[in-house]
Amino acid sequence: MVVFTYKILLALFTLAVALLFVAGLMTGWTLYVAGVTAFGLIYFGMMFILPFNITHGEASTAERTAPEPKRVREPWNPADMAMRQLKFH
Repeated sequence: MVVFTYKILLALFTLAVALLFVAGLMTGWTLYVAGVTAFGLIYFGMMFILPFNITHGEASTAERTAPEPKRVREPWNPADMAMRQLKFH
């Protein structure tokens, strides 16, 4: 739904800019407003569409489960080690 909404907004924006250009109403101020709006749409896409696609994409069950990390060594247990004594002499 979010992706569909983004596509509709982007299509409407592109259509509006094209109509303003064809009608000869693309002044400096209109171009400035169109640029700010384009920045907002791009920001909207980065903040909402990309994370939505990453987290809600179709993934296999093997990709959904994280592999168990390899143990390099056994976990540290303070009872296994003697305290080091500082030597001042």
